[in-house]
Formats: sequence, C-alpha cells, structure tokens
Amino acid sequence: IKKLTSFIDKNTTEMDPLEYNAEKMAVYAINVNIKRYISEIKDGLKPVQRRLLLSMYENKLYNGKRSKSSQIMGDVVKKYHPHSPDSVYGVMVNLGQTWRNNVSLVETKTNFGSAYDPDGYAADRYTDGGLSEFAYDCFFKDWKFTSPKDDMTVDWIDNYDGSYLEPMYLPAKYPLFLLNWHKSMGLGRYTSTIGFNLIEAFEAVIQLIEDPNADIMLYPEDPNGCTLINKKDLKGILDKTDIKVRMRARYDVSHYNGKDVIEIVAVPYEVQPITIKEAIQKLAEKGELPEISDIDGCSENFGKTFRISIEVKKGYDPHAIMTKLYKKTQLEQTFVMKYAFVNGLESVDYTLRIAILEWLRFRRQTIKRMYKIRRVNNLKRMHFLEPLIKVLESGEIDKFVYIIRHNNSDNAVKKIMKEFDLTDYQAEKIVDVKLSQLSMDKLKEYKSELTDLIEEDKYLSEMVQSKKKINKLIIKQLREGIEKYGTPRKTKITQLIDSVQIPDTFHYLIFTNRYIKKKRIN
Repeated sequence: IKKLTSFIDKNTTEMDPLEYNAEKMAVYAINVNIKRYISEIKDGLKPVQRRLLLSMYENKLYNGKRSKSSQIMGDVVKKYHPHSPDSVYGVMVNLGQTWRNNVSLVETKTNFGSAYDPDGYAADRYTDGGLSEFAYDCFFKDWKFTSPKDDMTVDWIDNYDGSYLEPMYLPAKYPLFLLNWHKSMGLGRYTSTIGFNLIEAFEAVIQLIEDPNADIMLYPEDPNGCTLINKKDLKGILDKTDIKVRMRARYDVSHYNGKDVIEIVAVPYEVQPITIKEAIQKLAEKGELPEISDIDGCSENFGKTFRISIEVKKGYDPHAIMTKLYKKTQLEQTFVMKYAFVNGLESVDYTLRIAILEWLRFRRQTIKRMYKIRRVNNLKRMHFLEPLIKVLESGEIDKFVYIIRHNNSDNAVKKIMKEFDLTDYQAEKIVDVKLSQLSMDKLKEYKSELTDLIEEDKYLSEMVQSKKKINKLIIKQLREGIEKYGTPRKTKITQLIDSVQIPDTFHYLIFTNRYIKKKRIN
C-alpha cells in the first residue's frame, strides 16, 4: 500500500475538474470544427463533401458517367469517412439539388427529392449520381493526379486508419464559397455564407485581382429567385461582418373563375414549400386567415420548381394577405452573413474582401505548384529523349542493342554510360526502352517532342516566377467559367419602405336622421 501510495503521489497532478474539462473540451471543439463542421476556404467544402467528390473522381464518375448511390456511399465510408452511409447520402443529395444550390456539384437523373418536398428523395439503392460538369472542371480537370505520393499540388494527410492519403483541400479553380448558400453550426462556432450570382461574383474577384481595394457591390442570389428587400443594409458588404440579408418569397397573382389566386413560386433558402403550405393551412383552421378559401401545392418542371396556390375570397386584397403571411410564416427570412472558414489547421473569421483575397493567394500558390510539377515531369521526359536522339543520331544502334543483349542490367547501364556519354539516370531509362522505339522512323518525332518540351519549359519557368502572368491566367479561367456556367440574375433587388400597419378589417359609419351605425367591411 505504501508503494502504491508513493507511486500515485509521484505520478498524479492535482487539477480543478472544471478547468480540466474546459481545456479538453476546447481541444475537442477545435478538432471537430476543423475536421467536420466548418468549410475550408480554399475549396469551399466540408471534409465529408470533399471525400465524396474525391471518391467520385477516383471512380471516374464524370463527363456524364454515374454509379449507384449505395455503391458510392460504400466507397466513401470504406476509404475516407468512417461514419453512417446515410449521413454521406444526405450530403450527396444536398449537393445535387438544383433548387438548393446556385451551382450543383452532383448530377443525377433519379429522384433527389423535389423543390416542393426536398426531403422526399428516394433511398440510395434506387438513385445514382456523379460529378457535375462544374465540379469536375472546378476541382479535377486541370489536376489529374495519379498517386498522392507523386503529387505536390495539394497537402495530403493520412485517412482515419492510415491506410490511404487524402487531400486537406482540393485545388479549386473557382471560388466556390461565393456561389452557394451555406449554414453550419460547430462547437462554439458557426458560419453562414451567402450565395452570389456566378457572373457577378467572378467579375468581383477579377476586379480585386486588378485592385485589392476596389469598391465593389455584391448582392445575394437566391437559387429559386426570391426577393431581396433590404438593399440599403448591404452597403459596404465586402468589409463588414454580421450583415443582415432579408429575403422574401416571390409570388404572382392570377385570376380564375372570378377570384384572385396567389401563386407562391419561390421561398427563402432552407425553407420547405410543403412546410409553408401546412403552416398556412393551420392558420386558416385557427381562423387567422378568413380571407382565403382554399390552398394547394405541387411540384412542377420534373420537380425542379413548385407552386403553392392560395385562393382568395372576393373582396380581399391578395397583397395584404401576403403581408400578413410574411409576418406569420417563414415566407420572409433574415440571414446573418458570417464568413468563418477553416484555413489549414485554423478556424478564422473573415470579411468578404479578405476571404476573396485569401482565396486568390491560395489559387496563385496552387498554380505555381501545378506548373512546378509539370516542369519536373517535362524535365524527366527531356532527360529521357536526349539519349534516345543521341543514340539514334550516332548510327551505332547495333552496338547499343549488342550491349543490352549480352550484359545484365547493371553492366549494360555502366557500358552504355561510357560508350554514349550518358548519365546514370539516362542510361537506366534507355535500357528499359523497347527496341521498336529505337527505330530511325522515330527520330523526327523525338526531336519535335523535345523542341516542344523546351518551349513549354521556358513558358512554365516564366509563369512560376511572375505574379502578373499568374493573375492573367486566373482572370482567363474566371472568364471561361462565366462563359460556361454564368446565368442571368434571378433575385430581384429592392428596398422595402418603412412598413405601414395594415389592419385586418376596415369600418365605415352610416349616418341617418335616426341613428349612427358602425359597420365592418373586409
């Protein structure tokens, strides 16, 4: 007992339990925020989203090719994401819903829900998916890595069990964080990013490349085309934090059988139309909407759009009814912009301007890395072509073949180095060449390829040393993105005047020679 007591005394540190818990919880919070909840500024993706897209690329699910969702989930969970397949499937569906995203990252021709009922998607065994054209172009088209061990374009880390490597981020060609709406709650952290129109967002990035202090105005773009009603509050959006964005549902008024019909065709981000319909029905049942006689809802355009139809009783103003519904339902929503992102191993709060400039710094570094890798590969190829050309031009092919056939590999390398004045690398490579590649017919082809590689190496060398040329390339790629994926603005930008209190009913007075009567009218 004395020995045990002595051991405990020597190896125990007294700590306040509350302080200990707070310290460990802080470490845990930082880790889960970085590795699960908060998006990386470089590619605009959470880890599970990145793992899903990477797995699709590795399985060649791009350029229109798709695979069963259940198989995709299995590959992601097995290799990168040791969690429930259902959690991955939910992410895949969200990335493929066009009414949720200004730019979709997953494409499908199966049931991923509808704009009217986003949660009504089919089980993963019935659906399929693959990378959208935008996702492939943004993350993988220019990358084309073959093995993580041979790639330096991005930083790699071990997966959950150390059996594979996975990228900490993808080499995004476009600033995804500017395009899609996104909300995420971490531990002691949250992020709420606003989606912008692709054309306007990319033009803003181009302006900041040319002048980092440029005064630029950006307005949110809702995927469904809701109406922005607080234009004035967005002044200075690039340099302010916690800006509030107020969005209202969009509706039309039509006439049918002598009655007005309100047709709601767009609701704010993350608001489900089917929920709105149910909320309006409950208000009507409680007697809070005596102005309406019927309500119905349905999806249209193969589920990509929806319509909620509200039949208005005669004598009532449909616009006044909508004013009431804005207050009593989620048809009007306020979003608080907060640009919190993971950057490497940190979680950082940004203004919109600083976030864009940080992405540009990353993009320049990525291009440098890509071009350096291309230079290395080109130099290896040049170092291989030079001895081929040298042997072919020497006229001593027979001698070269004789050395290879009558010596083991090590001796052949040494003799070829001596006879043809080659480096050990060149000799080792040329020994492995098939004899068919040593035909004189190939000489012209090799010389032409070597000339092209020398020219390209000169270009790549200039590029990695010139920030101005890299900026020009980024601008060119953004312009190409606008040309391919740009769409006209959907969201109408307005400034709501100070609201006027509209009573539910009006009264008028009837005067006669016998009495004064107050009468209620709608």
